[in-house]
Amino acid sequence: MTPKTLRRICNVIIAVGLLNFASFAVSCAILGGDAVSGKIVGGRYYLGSHGRLTEVTREKFRYSQAHAISVFITYPLAILVGIFVYRKHRTGAGRKRDWISSKQYVHRPYLDSIPAELPLRPKINDEITASPVRVISGDGDDLGVMAIGDALKLVGARREDLVELNTPLKPPICWSIDYGRYRALAEQSRTSA
Repeated sequence: MTPKTLRRICNVIIAVGLLNFASFAVSCAILGGDAVSGKIVGGRYYLGSHGRLTEVTREKFRYSQAHAISVFITYPLAILVGIFVYRKHRTGAGRKRDWISSKQYVHRPYLDSIPAELPLRPKINDEITASPVRVISGDGDDLGVMAIGDALKLVGARREDLVELNTPLKPPICWSIDYGRYRALAEQSRTSA
């Protein structure tokens, strides 16, 4: 399942849960209560609301019962999905391969091409001889395929360094990142590997 599909499913579940709850609240106001608080006495059907009973037809009572049961299913499900999405959003920020990142639900496929163990001494800036190169930002945004001279101008304007990643992809991928930050990530990747 793709991240986009998962996001859509989560959004639909949340929307259905909230709409179902809202329609339940409106129908309770119109009908004068709900079947959960109501009762059946001697073949008569009553909807309850705040200790007050309202007599209704059997069909309205059954409708209210079915709607109440659906709310007990969809509303908690919507809350759980919302918590799941919130937690993924909070913990996913800054992780390379997480489908939810600090920028709302943007999948960055070029971050997957960053090797798990980063070399301590890669080719940087003027040492890179390949041209053209694909440049990705430190956040994983694709900045495009460009000549090495244009890529060096771009990262110079961003006050970052151009680091060539050891990947088999053509054109080679270069990361626009501060070299000090890169070194820290490379050290971290070696200790965690």
